[in-house]
Parts: sequence; structure tokens; C-alpha cells
Amino acid sequence: MNLLLQAILTISLLASNISNFDSNSEFIQKISQTLRYPLAARQANIEELVYVSLAIDEFGQLDHFRILQSPNPILEQEVSRSFNLIQKTWKKRYLKDKMPGQEYLVILEFTHANKNNKALAGSLFDHAKKELENENNEEALNLLNQCIDLNPYREDYFEKRSEVHRSMGNLEASQVDFLRARRLKNELITHIFITWRTI
Repeated sequence: MNLLLQAILTISLLASNISNFDSNSEFIQKISQTLRYPLAARQANIEELVYVSLAIDEFGQLDHFRILQSPNPILEQEVSRSFNLIQKTWKKRYLKDKMPGQEYLVILEFTHANKNNKALAGSLFDHAKKELENENNEEALNLLNQCIDLNPYREDYFEKRSEVHRSMGNLEASQVDFLRARRLKNELITHIFITWRTI
């Protein structure tokens, strides 16, 4: 079966972040040149999110990076290898409209292209929105809590939970989630999908 595996690297942007980087972005191209879906991860059918923090110095250079969350050591090693290469050839223009002297976030989603690429959190989020439309606030809140547990770096999850809290009269909680969403929107550079498929 291993001979039937074909790695296909697909770099695509989450719709909410198209304004930050277009499809011809040098940053996306650089990632596509350095990052691979490791064979060992593909053979083990490992699909995960990896969160990378980029510390940008006052001159707009990549001072260092940190992997904030990566449950699998195979993917963590590959992402570290890729960003070590990126750091050596970093260009200030990769930031686009982001300010120097801050930390930013890159989300890497490793997934199988032959499957439904919508992760569990995305399915729960769709369900939560329907529950909110039906004014089932308690169920919507429960679903959004699960979404955030699965992926705590999506600003739209916090925006929607802020809306639910506001509907329930929890104004303080609503404000906390609103500010968290705004912070994530400012911090997130891009959300990238790295996919592979069997043939």
C-alpha cells in the first residue's frame, strides 16, 4: 500500500485571511518550497493542527519561532526544519501590512485530501451557528466551547461565542471573547492547509 501513496502539497488560504496574503504571496511560496507532509506521518494517517509563533524584531526580521502546539513529534520536527530554513532567508516584506516588533501566528493544518477536509471543529461550528439561529443559546454555547477546545486560535469562534454571551446577557464574558477575537485577527498571519491523497 505504501507504493500507492502520493504526497501532494496543497497550500491554500483560509477565506478569512485572504486579505492578508494573496495566492501569489512570497511567504506562501516560501512555505510551499520548504514544508513537506512527512512520509511517516502519511503512512500513520496523522492529521493535525500545528501552531507556530513568529517573533518579529523591530526591524521586521524573524528573530525566532516557537511551536506552540503540535501533539505529534513527526510533524513538529518537519515544521521546525521548514521554519529554520525560512528564518535564514526571511524578508521583511513577508509581513505585508503587519507591524514589526510583535509576535504573529501561523496555523498549519495537515490533512488527507481524500477525506472531507472540514475538521471536527468546523462541523461543530456550523452546528453552533444553526443553534444560535434557532435561539438555542445554551446548546450553541456548548458547541462553541468544544470548537475552542479543539482550535483555540480561530477568531471567528470567539466572535460567535461573544455573540452568544451577549444574547444570554453575559456582557462581561461577551466583551472578553470580543477582545480575544480582535487580538487573534491582528496576530494571525495565515492558516495553511497541507494535504496529501492516495491514488
